Amino acid sequence: MADGVTREYSLCDDQITIVVHESGCGNLSSTLKEPCPRCAEPFCFGECINDPTLAGVPSEDPEEMRQRIEVNRFIDGMESLILSCACVGIDIESEAFQHAVRTSIDAATNLF
Repeated sequence: MADGVTREYSLCDDQITIVVHESGCGNLSSTLKEPCPRCAEPFCFGECINDPTLAGVPSEDPEEMRQRIEVNRFIDGMESLILSCACVGIDIESEAFQHAVRTSIDAATNLF
């Protein structure tokens, strides 16, 4: 990457945003992970059940929580791989790369 250049990428219909800095480090943000229906945290394991401010919000079914966490973990791993690829200079904007990402995420979300 040229000196002083920061690159920004968007994938999966702008659900993933990646910024790669001139140092080779990067950041990724996404809206792919499904949040807990009570507290909106993607990796909540039911801790919010004890939050008195959420007393009126129904609890998540334990099986649905397990499935949500499994899919979110998979997506978290995919996001790490995508960020790593972007940081080392792999063309994450190529049609083939983006197709592979979409297919992998679709497969994970369709498991349940």
